[in-house]
Amino acid sequence: MTTLGREVVNALLLGPRAEGRLVHESPVRGDVWAAYASEPNERVDILVEAHRDVPTGTVAARLTRRLYETGSVEAPRGGFGVSFVEGFVTAKLSLEELVSCVLPFTKWSRSLVAHPDQELADAVRREVRWQMNHIDGRTGEARADVEPGLSRLLPTFRILAAIEWARDRGREDRIFSIDDFLEAASAREIADIAARLFQRVSASIPARGGSRDSHEVDDTDIFAVSRNRPVETALERSIPAIKADAVSTLFGVSCERIGWAVLDTGIDGSHPAFSDAKRKGANRIEATFDFTRLRRIVTLDHLYNEALLEGNAQAVAVSTGMENVEAVKEDFRTLAKDAQQRRPINWSIAEKYLTMSDPQAPASPHGTHVAGILGGDWREDENDGRRPVARRGVCADIRLYDFRVVGGSPDDTEFAVVGALQFIRHLNSRNNYPQVHGANISLSIRHDVRNYACGRTPVCEEAERTVHAGVVVVAAAGNRGYQSYNLSDGGAFETYAPSSITDPGNAEAVITVGSTHRSSPHSYGVSYFSSRGPTGDGRKKPDLVAPGEKIWSVVPGRTEDALSGTSMAAPHVSGAAALLMARNPEFIGQAGAIKRILCSTCTDLGREENFQGAGMLDILRAMQSI
Repeated sequence: MTTLGREVVNALLLGPRAEGRLVHESPVRGDVWAAYASEPNERVDILVEAHRDVPTGTVAARLTRRLYETGSVEAPRGGFGVSFVEGFVTAKLSLEELVSCVLPFTKWSRSLVAHPDQELADAVRREVRWQMNHIDGRTGEARADVEPGLSRLLPTFRILAAIEWARDRGREDRIFSIDDFLEAASAREIADIAARLFQRVSASIPARGGSRDSHEVDDTDIFAVSRNRPVETALERSIPAIKADAVSTLFGVSCERIGWAVLDTGIDGSHPAFSDAKRKGANRIEATFDFTRLRRIVTLDHLYNEALLEGNAQAVAVSTGMENVEAVKEDFRTLAKDAQQRRPINWSIAEKYLTMSDPQAPASPHGTHVAGILGGDWREDENDGRRPVARRGVCADIRLYDFRVVGGSPDDTEFAVVGALQFIRHLNSRNNYPQVHGANISLSIRHDVRNYACGRTPVCEEAERTVHAGVVVVAAAGNRGYQSYNLSDGGAFETYAPSSITDPGNAEAVITVGSTHRSSPHSYGVSYFSSRGPTGDGRKKPDLVAPGEKIWSVVPGRTEDALSGTSMAAPHVSGAAALLMARNPEFIGQAGAIKRILCSTCTDLGREENFQGAGMLDILRAMQSI
């Protein structure tokens, strides 16, 4: 089997060089095609974006029904992984399933006709052949008139034909460059395959304006398809540097009425650093939610796959301490049926199974370390006879909400983070007074400029909505500030990387935090690994910097460790925002004002603004400015 590199995918999507295109018209983003081109026989985890005026459940229900009811698709034992939150559906699909069950429901498909005649298929063959020759630089053939609407279909059929050609080639190799691809594949071969695919896809499109069941509204309600991107932790003596100790001494601020969500790998609530000084034997972790299991709880596969429903219900019942598995199964069916009835996800039901009644210490130290910087308070008399230690976070009595969105598996994706942000808004909607005042996201999702405008990816849009709902969202800038590049001739070089901010740090309203030295920021400036701005669309980022090098904090196992990265810088800023709201409750719900205060009172480190943003966090100056 031959696989294709990203350069080949981009060239086929953008078409002939002479046309000068820099964007393509396929509803399927380039990263999805690249994934199939790299591993054509594997399922790809995708995010399906619904049109804004269409209930997401409708899209999820139609997709699931088509996957299970079409004769050409064999359901995998573990289901298709179809789940949904507001605006997005996720699924793990093969290339054939994408072609037969997703493409027909995009606006793109309106340019196709159901059951096309041979003449139209021949037109596709001629045009693809002409374009392939022009990609190769051969311009001898005359170009025939193109059917109206046909030209926007061709990029999709070019790349589909190339992937099918490569998969059926019968040779084990990888083609990296477009020149090598054009040498191996003839324009006639690709054109013939494209014509066959055109007929296959067209035949699978439902008749327009025909009968449809009561759950369907518009049969072309999918806006775009992108990768369900993997989530990474942004990991590569800080309290005095940001003057948090001075704030504690001068102002005596208590954050016991402030709640902060930590979207991460999980917090070890048994660590003495999170004990509650006012409630003996209790800790300050108000609740723990496991969003890595969201797709097992809310999936439409449960309506078609009884074995999967039974397995998921058993697993979730054990992890939540519920004994009545039949009741769990009924709730799972209800969540799936809500989508069929065009209703949004019922968070009140989902919450029962997302909540961990007896959370165990997470395998990764990352989330505990981040939470310790934000709100740890480990006294010397709590070390169980070990060496004297005192680790105090920025807000020693803050209430924490543990959102586990990363669990150390390939299923750690953007979808879980989007769901967690939506759930935070749900929690706050239940009372007049917000339950969660802010969220710390020390995670990194790489932005591919070919797929979405910068700051407009699913997770960035969700972060924006959360900020506009009054929740302060603080995100790590990412650790891509210094990168190694491989050249086409086999060479390599390393350099600082501009415009390397990761998502959700690219969102405008989010407070994006870069890293500096823990105690000598003026001398050492911005950490070499800290992602640089500007954003891909020219906005200033990061917003500010905070200590992120060799930061000591608590980790699972009643101990401590020093870690580095913008992950460690972000919770310093979360703590500063919490202190501002604790001392000045009028700013609760005013996320934009909190960001302006923190940025306007930073200490200038004398570095370029795309490195340092507004400068280094100064909590004391921020408190004194009000």
